[in-house]
Amino acid sequence: MADLNNPKRGRGSMEKGQRRIALLGAVVAIIVALVAVSFEGLFRMVDEKEIVGIQFPFKRGMTWHTSPGLKLRLFGKVVRYDKEFSFSINSMDAGHIKIVASSYVNMPCDEVNLNKLAHQLGSQYAIQLKLLQPVFDRAIFRSSILVAKIKSDADRQAQLRFFIEDQAAIGIYKTTAKNEVIRDPATGEEKNVMAVEVVADPQNPSDYLRAEVSPLLDYGLKVHDLIIHELVFYRKNATYFGNSNRY
Repeated sequence: MADLNNPKRGRGSMEKGQRRIALLGAVVAIIVALVAVSFEGLFRMVDEKEIVGIQFPFKRGMTWHTSPGLKLRLFGKVVRYDKEFSFSINSMDAGHIKIVASSYVNMPCDEVNLNKLAHQLGSQYAIQLKLLQPVFDRAIFRSSILVAKIKSDADRQAQLRFFIEDQAAIGIYKTTAKNEVIRDPATGEEKNVMAVEVVADPQNPSDYLRAEVSPLLDYGLKVHDLIIHELVFYRKNATYFGNSNRY
């Protein structure tokens, strides 16, 4: 009876019980962490606004998922794209034009184009840097030349927006150039300039002939709803005259 009433023995039993509980808690936490890691490695939840490609360790090629839901991953490599995203454009070409704009981009949902994008370019950031930016830079340069003669600021900006988006989406226009004599509104002097005009498509008068096809078509990307946030024209060569115009 003396041993049963020994306070030291009671404290020892309590400490052992607490240690067992702490150990059991640690074991449970480890098991939960392992289950969570295993679940993340085994499965991937796909959102309705994203495209997910999975490269399984035992299979060649990517398996693509464009519909939402829980997908099997099996510790495979994951590539993720937004189905639609806004691409920011900040371009200044050879002192001719400065433009800050944005355009919506729709990614393809077919396996052929998704495989090309994943293997040749990789991440969504790489697609923007290596594909979208060069395409828009070229479209902006070619478009800025085409609208140089338009006098109305509103008409010029509207036409520029159309030319940029159309050439980025479909391809660069085929153009012709000829010498013209114009009068500089600032000095009144006559100048010889090179006038550039777009060649209309004889089969479709509402469209233009293309000198080259847009690389975006090769990958199934679509661009739309271009918005110009800031626009500055610098007229410093024979085609551009007068002071800089800012809109």
